[in-house]
Amino acid sequence: MQALKGQALTVLFVEHDMDIVNRYCDRVVAFYSGRIIADDVPSVALAQTDVRRYVTGVRLPEDAHHA
Repeated sequence: MQALKGQALTVLFVEHDMDIVNRYCDRVVAFYSGRIIADDVPSVALAQTDVRRYVTGVRLPEDAHHA
């Protein structure tokens, strides 16, 4: 990643480790079931309910009612 700093380019990578996403990404586009559910900076995108539920695997309190 250090080699890319200062370059005028875009890098697309798929990552499921949210620590890496937070550390290296300027923008997150999250998909679920063939649709975009978030497109924002990591702090905003990763905090969205659908991203937490479907991408990061966080079990939300309202999910307990459906289990």
